[in-house]
Amino acid sequence: MPDVPSVPAVPDVSGLPNVVNVDFNPFFEFGRVFATALLMAFLAMLAVLFFQERLDKVSHAVITQPLMVGGVGLLSVIVGVALFLTVIPVVALVFAWLFGVIALGKEIGERLGRALRQDWAMVLNAGLGTFLLMSVVGSIQAVNNFSWVVGCFTWIIPAVVGLLAIGSVVITRFGAQAVQSPAMSVYSPPPDAGQAPPPAQQA
Repeated sequence: MPDVPSVPAVPDVSGLPNVVNVDFNPFFEFGRVFATALLMAFLAMLAVLFFQERLDKVSHAVITQPLMVGGVGLLSVIVGVALFLTVIPVVALVFAWLFGVIALGKEIGERLGRALRQDWAMVLNAGLGTFLLMSVVGSIQAVNNFSWVVGCFTWIIPAVVGLLAIGSVVITRFGAQAVQSPAMSVYSPPPDAGQAPPPAQQA
């Protein structure tokens, strides 16, 4: 009677991470992203009615000094995490992120209106731009929940947006002060020793 080979043991894969989340519900994620973006758009429309000048200063800081704003945002997050037990820095970071995201959304809405050659009201610019921004960020986070392999890279854009939002609010003190644009100095060489200086112009 021939020998029957034994069945090999099935390896234990319970400790391995799931590449794809089988419990992922795309309809629920779409509804969550849409509801969050809609709520943020409503808050942006309210904020621009009362804090338009401050929002302009915050968005201007991101445009003119993105590297410095991002560095300040990262430092603010580190300090907030280090002082997590005091609660106050965490609450301040949440409000800074909210105010900064609305400022970024307002800037996106204004640029979109200029690109389409549409003279929309500022309230509509802020609402539409914030809705688009939060839709993109929320969709990226939804992909992160679907697969951890893809999520290793999708966290970069939400993190950059968050750091820019927080940093722009911190550096402008919630839009209380403006950030100056970097000015380029023009170097004028001194006159030669044997050359007479140019005559002064009369007014």
